[in-house]
Amino acid sequence: MEMEAPYRRRRGLEECCCSQIWGWSGGKSGNWLSQVVKRRMGGGSTISFWKDIWVGDQTLQHRFPRLYGISMQQNNSVREVGNWVEGGWRWELLWRRNFFAWEEELVRELEDVIRHMATTEEEDRWVWIPNEADGFSVKSLYVFLEGMFLPTNHLCDFERFTFKKIWKTPVPSKVCALAWQVCLDRIPTKENLVSRKIMRREDALCPTCGETIETVRHLFLHCRFASAVWYRVNRWLGTMVVIPHDIIMSHGLLVGCGGNKKVRKGYSIVWLAFVWVIWRFRNDRVFNNINGEVEDAMDSIQRLSWQWYLLKTAKGSSLLYEWVWNPGDCMLR
Repeated sequence: MEMEAPYRRRRGLEECCCSQIWGWSGGKSGNWLSQVVKRRMGGGSTISFWKDIWVGDQTLQHRFPRLYGISMQQNNSVREVGNWVEGGWRWELLWRRNFFAWEEELVRELEDVIRHMATTEEEDRWVWIPNEADGFSVKSLYVFLEGMFLPTNHLCDFERFTFKKIWKTPVPSKVCALAWQVCLDRIPTKENLVSRKIMRREDALCPTCGETIETVRHLFLHCRFASAVWYRVNRWLGTMVVIPHDIIMSHGLLVGCGGNKKVRKGYSIVWLAFVWVIWRFRNDRVFNNINGEVEDAMDSIQRLSWQWYLLKTAKGSSLLYEWVWNPGDCMLR
């Protein structure tokens, strides 16, 4: 069954962010999950006293590793480490030995941290930190991950425009995710493989032209194959956008040529088809030894953009030959 478009967009972002966290994050693979969920203590029977985060912003095991090492209650729940006595909660910490003099200060600090904590009659529960009142939602996760990996205060106008448009363009979510990764240089180009010590630099030449190392900018803009396809796309659309400095600017310049909202949305679809086709043709060349031609790439861009536009955007019908002959006229229907 086809999933709802908004969900697919957000799932694409989550998949892309996960690939950054575990794949091409460049050192940004922190435990982001701990930043959005935490345990809210009730009765304390399902929360580990030492190993779960239930007071402060880290586990007591990590905050007091020395005391954890001499505790006799390392695997006990919060509920098992205290009791209600005469209407008040009293902690009953048990230790394997007497304290050294310098450990007594750590014990006092631990007691201060947990002094005002007590179990209740409620059940333990998970809390969604970005929106405690309403709980978890895909939108709140989307906003959190977008802020984590895409700080908008550092974006120029072109970048802000492109990242906003990519996720609103009616194409398959995997295409949005790829374009998002391309703009952030998070795809496995040969340059990135070299930086991760997966490939030798002498083997990292562009598989299409063999003239220079394969970077994301070279692959999608400056390679002879990509630039030839880019100019063919511009002639087809009736625009004239010279090859820009980077891939994000190429989107902003092309889409900005649209005279109205409908045409700009159509141009955005075409740009995403361009990115998708260039990446597929590159992979065919690398893994299948298939040398695609510029005409074949152009045919694929026209066919895919027509399918995506007709499926999600156009209110009326448009035949493929009409789209190939005059895409601007089809976009205005």
